Amino acid sequence: MLEITRDRQFLVNGEAVPRQESASEMGRLFRNRVDHKLFIRADRDVDYREVALAMDDTRGVDESLKFGLLSHR
Repeated sequence: MLEITRDRQFLVNGEAVPRQESASEMGRLFRNRVDHKLFIRADRDVDYREVALAMDDTRGVDESLKFGLLSHR
């Protein structure tokens, strides 16, 4: 799971990752997986544009990814 916090911190499976490294980290995680579904959880205060950019960045690493979007309450 990729999380984007209110303060725009990126977390990959709960661990902080610099935004510029998040796509390559996702590519590493999905390299050997059969199921290519990535859930992105973003805080309500995060602009959707940031979520879309994260999706674009990640899609560049693995074009077969499918996305599920979640929001924090």
